[in-house]
Amino acid sequence: MFYVLYSHFTLDDAFLEDDAVESTSTQEPPQISPANDPKVGDFVSVKYTLGKKQLIYNAIVIEPCQPLDDRELMVSFLKGQGTYFVFPEKKEVCFVGKEVVVAILQLPLIDNRRRHFF
Repeated sequence: MFYVLYSHFTLDDAFLEDDAVESTSTQEPPQISPANDPKVGDFVSVKYTLGKKQLIYNAIVIEPCQPLDDRELMVSFLKGQGTYFVFPEKKEVCFVGKEVVVAILQLPLIDNRRRHFF
């Protein structure tokens, strides 16, 4: 199980100076093999490394708005709210390389308030 540690997607100076954000996971998730590449609609965990910090975000793979090469995906990030995740009001969409995708997640349980539980 992975948690979103910082919900804001844009990497600005204030984000890079935040010492309170750290990874709580000590176990490495399994690497993605070419046989199980993420497809549109899959939930994935994306890992970013900033210095000594490793940040893991949960996202869903969406249909790209422009043609991509084989090594890229277009994802929409989820925002952590305690024990569950929600899509933020303002979408956080980004192109990511397949090399930063560390796990394909199981489909989450979604309640009537559109909260996602992994």
